[in-house]
Amino acid sequence: MKNDFGNAFLKISTTGGTLAVADYFETYNGISESGQDEDLGSGGALVLPDMTDSSGTVHHLAVGAGKDQNIYVVNRDSMGKYSAQNNTGAVPGDCSAYWRRVVDARVLQ
Repeated sequence: MKNDFGNAFLKISTTGGTLAVADYFETYNGISESGQDEDLGSGGALVLPDMTDSSGTVHHLAVGAGKDQNIYVVNRDSMGKYSAQNNTGAVPGDCSAYWRRVVDARVLQ
């Protein structure tokens, strides 16, 4: 569904004084999950502070969750858009928390 971003992470551009979608990530099974009321659109995204790895590379990440009990870590510089085969651009995990520059992902029992 072109330009339907109800269940997606969005990167918004303000170029030229107007809002526009600059990039996005949508789960490969978004339509199926919407039909089962397990979609991503029920939660919000948390924009994480810039993180530098041991090689000095700076990562710009966001994390968010939906009702399917997965969290997704998204690269804000290259979000992955939509792929019918897999979740290119995001790393799925389980329910998470962020505290003191640490994202803690665990399975809820």
